Amino acid sequence: MPVRCSIGVFYPSPYKQCLVSRIREVRMLDFDFSMNDLSTRTTKFELPAGTVDRVAAEQLSWYVRGTARFQASSDVWMEPTQVTAYRDRGQWYFIPPQQHMQDKWEKVHFTEGDFARDRQEEIDILNRPLSPIEISDVHVHMDRQFPSLRNVEFKLRNRTLKKVVGLTLRIGDDEGATVMAGPYTIKPKGYLALEESVPAYADFCNGIRRHAMVVEDVSFADGSKWQFKEPGKEKEN
Repeated sequence: MPVRCSIGVFYPSPYKQCLVSRIREVRMLDFDFSMNDLSTRTTKFELPAGTVDRVAAEQLSWYVRGTARFQASSDVWMEPTQVTAYRDRGQWYFIPPQQHMQDKWEKVHFTEGDFARDRQEEIDILNRPLSPIEISDVHVHMDRQFPSLRNVEFKLRNRTLKKVVGLTLRIGDDEGATVMAGPYTIKPKGYLALEESVPAYADFCNGIRRHAMVVEDVSFADGSKWQFKEPGKEKEN
């Protein structure tokens, strides 16, 4: 059953369970609004100068800045932060800084083993039969500074007897893609080692993105070019 977790947004129960588990590891214990720093989160209404009447205030969502006290394991600390306040069905609700808390959670949750593990299963390699370039030796590791990123190392093998002078390679999914395009040079029957960073998730509780890696086009030193077309229509120009 969907559960309301944010402003006008419903999330499935697995998301809520993941989020609750995560905030048990990094908790916001309390929040001090003594800074009196308040701004509207939406542009649905144009705010008049001075005090906003109660009816308008209760239709808006607000950014509230203050000082929060956090806890992760045995560590407790305080720092300036921002929460979101909104009113729903006669009650005021407050959303903690989820992205900030996720960053803290990553530092608590992930171990050396997580960073050392090769996550090849998160990348699908699509080597098209007629492509002059083969993707091989793919290794995927979590970025130590930004665990939500994946560092992808791989090799491109030139299957042909012609010199490659450029290509376009895409790594992505339905949510977006990282495109590597440029004057890459690969000798006939030679290899080129490359690396790229791609996002694994924005919100960990939404799940890990599964990327596909594929070569879209290849340019040769003799001026010819290969470009992917529909099956049965691939050809070299």
